[in-house]
Amino acid sequence: MASTDQQVVRKLAVEEYQHAYVKPIVQTLAKKEKDRDYHLIIESSRIIGFFIIDRGYSNRYTFTEREELGLLGYFIDSRHQGKGFGGAACRKLREYLPEKYPDYSSIALTVNCKNLPAQRAYLSGGFQDTGELFQGGRSGPQHIYRMRLS
Repeated sequence: MASTDQQVVRKLAVEEYQHAYVKPIVQTLAKKEKDRDYHLIIESSRIIGFFIIDRGYSNRYTFTEREELGLLGYFIDSRHQGKGFGGAACRKLREYLPEKYPDYSSIALTVNCKNLPAQRAYLSGGFQDTGELFQGGRSGPQHIYRMRLS
């Protein structure tokens, strides 16, 4: 990510109630791991969101499938929430990710059981609830969602 993009991303914010589910963006950007890639969500030439693709996700979590990407730190700026951008950006992942990560067949994420707006965005974006719960979330149990990429 270009430094000018990082400056814009640092100014993105989430709603107050979402702080329990999303780390502050400054903290997220400060801890860059080698198998994590940063991606922008752009609408009308403006950065409105951000997400991380974790190529090592299947090595970290037992609920993952082999060769599965992880979706982390996904958010839409508070000024653009409630307009359908979250679900729309998720739907585009099915086309975008196979081009960038051809060796991966699916992507998984965890979403807090109390975070209903995020659940709706992911489900409308093509993710499916596996019916399993991940108990290691910092704010309580989380649903495990998955999307096939091929």
